[in-house]
Amino acid sequence: MATIANFNLRDRVKETTFKLVRFTITDETPTPIDLTGATIEADFRYRCSTGIVVKSIDTTAGITIENATSGIFSFNSFTPVSWTVDTYWYGVRITLSSGVIIEPVQGKVKILQNIPD
Repeated sequence: MATIANFNLRDRVKETTFKLVRFTITDETPTPIDLTGATIEADFRYRCSTGIVVKSIDTTAGITIENATSGIFSFNSFTPVSWTVDTYWYGVRITLSSGVIIEPVQGKVKILQNIPD
């Protein structure tokens, strides 16, 4: 099954668009994990991995499975990132069509102060 990858997202500037982020999920060999029929969800949490959830996205709103058999999905862009300037943690949970649940990626994203505020 998939191993957990720590992937910190590029810093974002407050009040700007959070750009699309694309992931490819593989097992240890590395063979793509088939996402056909899978549901994917992700939470962004304030300051730590157990902090307050500031945004939740999933395959019904905010996450797109781009190529299921190749294990490719993306976080869609969203605007604006009006979160407090700080560090946020995110994690992805995938429920495969077989019922197996994996959490293959997690990381951090920093929100920077916008200069013309």
